[in-house]
Amino acid sequence: MGEKKYRSFEDAKKFARELGLQGEKEWVNFVNSGTKPIDIPERPQMAYKRNWDSWSDFLGNDLDGTWFRHGMLFRNKDDVAKLRKTT
Repeated sequence: MGEKKYRSFEDAKKFARELGLQGEKEWVNFVNSGTKPIDIPERPQMAYKRNWDSWSDFLGNDLDGTWFRHGMLFRNKDDVAKLRKTT
């Protein structure tokens, strides 16, 4: 079997955002519903790992630029990096 051909990352992200999903769990439910087009990957974080940032970015629900990591809410990726340096 050959390698699967998916839409570009930007086209897949546009499609995903139009679904109005709120997170990875809802994405999994969508994938399991059987309505996912064949050119959209089940695991976009793996298929697009070079472009991947977060589920919030992919689904378009970035909560005004906040990130939730390890039980804490961050305003930007620099705050996440600072935490990593202190732990």
